[in-house]
Amino acid sequence: ARRSDRPSVAEPLLDIYMKMLDNEVTDDIARHLVERLNNEISAAEMNKPDKVQEAVLAAIAMLMPVNGEIQLREDGKPTVVVVVGPTGVGKTTSVAKLATQFRVHHKRRVGLITEDTSRPGGMEQLRSVAQLLNIPLSVADTPERIRAAINQAQDREIVFVDTAGRVPKDTVSLKELAKMLEIVHPDEVHLALCGFSSHKHILDLLKRFGLVKFNRVLLTKLDEAITYGILMTIAAHMDCGLSYITTGQDYMENIETGNARMLARLVLGEISLPRSVPVT
Repeated sequence: ARRSDRPSVAEPLLDIYMKMLDNEVTDDIARHLVERLNNEISAAEMNKPDKVQEAVLAAIAMLMPVNGEIQLREDGKPTVVVVVGPTGVGKTTSVAKLATQFRVHHKRRVGLITEDTSRPGGMEQLRSVAQLLNIPLSVADTPERIRAAINQAQDREIVFVDTAGRVPKDTVSLKELAKMLEIVHPDEVHLALCGFSSHKHILDLLKRFGLVKFNRVLLTKLDEAITYGILMTIAAHMDCGLSYITTGQDYMENIETGNARMLARLVLGEISLPRSVPVT
């Protein structure tokens, strides 16, 4: 069926189309991309594999909205960053990695707040990180207490808020989370998504968590994915940018800002995570 319904494009682009399908890019996205490039790449360049590859990489990178790392406020007040998402995606570990990045690598005054008092081990994980980094940790299980904890952290440059995981089908819980965010009024809300989820699951999460009005997407556990076509699905269906990707459990190293070209190379299968070749 795949052979009989191939797009009418030059052979080099057809090869890339098939490669994208193998990497689980959806047919409609892969087809649209190669058909557009078929009209944009000249006949002379089409016979140069490196030119075609570069054009495809650039086109995919253009489709990858990235925000770069968190930008601190300039008015002296702490930048408040809330991480939300479904259960089990690694929100607490991601918060710990972000705190480590800003405390160790950026030398910033960091504060931690956790709303998640129900999950076994979650609070202990953040408490261990807070002790290791010598930063304050507050436990606040209501919006008002979170706001109060932020008000008490005015000496911090950035405050990370870890939230309890929400069941996507629990609309009441999501509305409560949205109400909490209205009261807390954070500078950034990062939706944590698991990097090896299915296309259908990712689309459902983006739709359901739209209630909380997130403005960043943070991809977790991307090193556990076998293919990376899901990145194209996320890019095509979100209205905000990708902030960070996380891989592994190492707080010091296994997190990095979104890089459009690196993500494009993942989609095409040029590199994998952990990366075997450097990003260019």
